[in-house]
Amino acid sequence: MNVFVTGGAGYIGSICTEELLNAGHAVTVYDNLTEGHRSAVDPRAKFLLAKPEQEGDILNAVKSAKPDAIMHFAANALVGESMTNPKKYFHNNLVNALKLADAAVDCGVKKFVLVPPAPPTARRIACR
Repeated sequence: MNVFVTGGAGYIGSICTEELLNAGHAVTVYDNLTEGHRSAVDPRAKFLLAKPEQEGDILNAVKSAKPDAIMHFAANALVGESMTNPKKYFHNNLVNALKLADAAVDCGVKKFVLVPPAPPTARRIACR
């Protein structure tokens, strides 16, 4: 199977990529390297430097990879920063995920695994 892995230079994505390759699958890693590391990407995988903020980048990457499946690990996951810069997290974790889902539909990808970035956290709010 040909698998497109977003966030494949991060901790979980890179391990998943390695296991997919060990199982005989072809893997394309799509990562912008803001939180991941190029050295974490298995050299057997094809690597695409992600620029999801650029119009059409996600769609063009999926089109070029022609995947049978997409595994989406790319997300910002620092809780403290998410409280001080929620727009960054909303844009990357939601808007870019929707762009990826649209690209999957447009390219006829039938298998899509969405991995949440981290368990949700709650702030304590004092009730009066």
